[in-house]
Amino acid sequence: MKNNFNIYLIFIGLFAFACSFEKNDKNNTAPDSLAGLSIDSVSKNQEVLEPMRFFVYADTIDWSKFDTQVTNTYRKQITEKLKVYFDSSAYYYGNEPHSEKKFKDCFHFMDLNADGKLDVIYGGYSGAEASLVKIFLQKENQFVPVFEGYQELSTLVFDANKKLTSFILLDFGCCADYIEYETKYNVRDDLKITLNYQRARIVRTQAPKTIWNTPIKFITLNDGYALRSEPLKDNTATYLYDYSVEGNTVTKYPKNAKGLAWAEYKDKTNRVWWFVEMYPADNLKKNLIHRRDSLVAPRALGWMSSRFLQKQP
Repeated sequence: MKNNFNIYLIFIGLFAFACSFEKNDKNNTAPDSLAGLSIDSVSKNQEVLEPMRFFVYADTIDWSKFDTQVTNTYRKQITEKLKVYFDSSAYYYGNEPHSEKKFKDCFHFMDLNADGKLDVIYGGYSGAEASLVKIFLQKENQFVPVFEGYQELSTLVFDANKKLTSFILLDFGCCADYIEYETKYNVRDDLKITLNYQRARIVRTQAPKTIWNTPIKFITLNDGYALRSEPLKDNTATYLYDYSVEGNTVTKYPKNAKGLAWAEYKDKTNRVWWFVEMYPADNLKKNLIHRRDSLVAPRALGWMSSRFLQKQP
C-alpha cells in the first residue's frame, strides 16, 4: 500500500503540473514567474512572520478597486499586441460565442510603478484547466512581460508613492489536486518580483473560529508529531481521492521542528489544539503536502495537539 500511495502522490503531482502548464511556441516569450530565484529546500529563509488568514475564494481580487477605465479602442489595440504572449486557446475556445471579448475583458489597466504609464495585469482563462495571471510593464511604448503565475490573484499592495510592493496568488486546486496554496510575492522598485512565502493546506482542513493577531512560536518535542486536518486525533484508515491514508494525518514532523500557533480549540476531553503554521523541515513522514513550485517548500497549515509543543521566546 505504501508503494501504491507514493505512486498516487506522483500521479497527483503530475496532475497539478498539467493544471499549471501553458503550451509555449516560438512567439511566446513570457518568462517563468520564478526565474532567478534560488532553491529553498527547508526553513532557513522562510521564518518571516506574515499576517495570517484562513484564505477562501471570497478573498480573490475585486478588480473595481484597481482598474483604470480605458476606451474600447485602446483595449482592443493593446490586447491585440499582447496576444503573442498567450496560447491561442486562451482567446478562442471552440465555438463559444464572445470568447474573444471575454479574453479582452480579462485585461486590467493600472499604473504599477508610478511612472504615469498604464501597465497591464491579465487575470483569466489560460487555455487549460488553471486560471492564469500575467503582469506586463509598459516601457518605451512597449509592454514587457515581468510575471506569470496560475490561479487567482488575491491582494495588490501599493506603498505611499503608489508603487506596487507585493501581491498574493491563491490556488484552490484543479484536476485531482487536493492541496490549496497561498503564495506571496514581493515587488521591488524596478518591478523585480521575488517569491516571499507559500502556505499550503489540504482541502478538508477545518478553519479556526478566531485567529490571533500575534502567534505563539514553538518547537515540537516528539519525533513523528502529527499535523492534522481537524482538531481531533484520528488514525483510522480513510480515503483522500480514492486512496487510503492514515486518518486525518497531514504530515508527521521530527523533533525540534519549528512552527507558529495562530488559534486554539479545546475539545470535549479538554485537550487543547493549536491551529499552526509549520515551517518547512527535512525528514517529514506521511507527508501529503507536495511542492507546487520546485523552488519553494511550502509552510503547512493544520492542527496539532499542544501537549508536546514547547513555546519559544
